[in-house]
Amino acid sequence: MTLEEFKEKTLGDLKMPEILAKFYQFENDHLYFCKNFEISVEEVPLDIEDQENYYKAIKTFGYTNDGITAFWVQNDDAANSPIIYFNSDGEMRIIAKDLKDFMRILTLDTEISEKMYKNKAEYKESKHKQTYINWIKKEFDLNPVCDLKADERYGYSEDVIAIIEEAEKLYKEKFIAWHQPYCDIEDIYYS
Repeated sequence: MTLEEFKEKTLGDLKMPEILAKFYQFENDHLYFCKNFEISVEEVPLDIEDQENYYKAIKTFGYTNDGITAFWVQNDDAANSPIIYFNSDGEMRIIAKDLKDFMRILTLDTEISEKMYKNKAEYKESKHKQTYINWIKKEFDLNPVCDLKADERYGYSEDVIAIIEEAEKLYKEKFIAWHQPYCDIEDIYYS
């Protein structure tokens, strides 16, 4: 898929943020920079009646083995919109306040999920992980998230937890209120 096709399928009439265009190009040039994540346009796994209005604000841009990532666009600015993760069971969670924080999360190099759990015993670094870390530092002055502590065999990154908590503090109540007319998400919002 070309950048223009991706822009049209993801954002429609919205302006393509420079950061998203660069991220798209990086991913095209360096597949396998993060476990089970690729830029892709997929449908959200929810039964939504008013899909036309729903997809005016929910703009999918990534695919994982178990779900989809999307912008929740409220002011025509995708780069500064929160990132929502939808898993294959229909559960969802805000995982980053914007694309830059999401890009930092990807440096953990684990499957995107509601919690971003990592098992060091089973971990094998993605082929282009270090290239990705160097690129986001050089291109956007973004630091990678901290990995697990040296003595931990599995668990969660403290930086990733902080990123998710900040995003939820800023957007969770607003997102749930916005989402209610489409479907009740109290039971499917993962926290």
